[in-house]
Amino acid sequence: MTSSAEAPWKTALKGLLEKHKDDKDISNVSVGTVEDEKPRVRYQVHRGFVPDARGGETDLLLSTTDIRMPKVAQIRAAAYADPTGAPVEYVFWLAPAGEQFRIQGRVHLFGSPSARSGLPPFPSDRLAPGVDWESLRQEEWAKMSGHLRASFLRPQPGSSVEKPEEAREWKESVEAGEEEAGEGLERFTLFVVEPEFVDRVRLAVMPNERYQYDKKEDGTWVTTQVVP
Repeated sequence: MTSSAEAPWKTALKGLLEKHKDDKDISNVSVGTVEDEKPRVRYQVHRGFVPDARGGETDLLLSTTDIRMPKVAQIRAAAYADPTGAPVEYVFWLAPAGEQFRIQGRVHLFGSPSARSGLPPFPSDRLAPGVDWESLRQEEWAKMSGHLRASFLRPQPGSSVEKPEEAREWKESVEAGEEEAGEGLERFTLFVVEPEFVDRVRLAVMPNERYQYDKKEDGTWVTTQVVP
């Protein structure tokens, strides 16, 4: 068992993501939330780690979502029940490396100014003091492909398509600066994961290895090797 102020799992994860960055699926993550005591899981794209105000980087994992998605309602309900945030599991399966990272923690949502009143309070000062979250939100919007930005302009996700031909009229791509993109930007929401516990399994080595990383109240990480 060892203790470290730095997050050793993050160093390992970032190294593997960089090594295999040419794999188009390497940044896909399975994200689990809870609804009525039932698990709800979907794929999302890992967008990196939240920067800090000093030009460095935090341990906070970053993804994005549409505020109209069902998971937002699930997170909202859980977060109002627990002021520390909604529980979440954020899982990488890095096939080229034969490694899995299961990251457990709390998820926080940062939406557009018009949407924030309908979201749980965002603990910006506790998560990353000095970070301009609205600038970060707009930067991430600008980084997205035109096709993904256009998806935020579609009708309510999960609603019925009464006439399939109507789907052909949906925008296929939109530039970040287009006037029409504003509606999509209003729905664009940062999905911020605050890690508390990480379980890493290495299956490409013999014998297989498994490590668990537990974050303590003082912010340090304790590493324990366990049986796979």
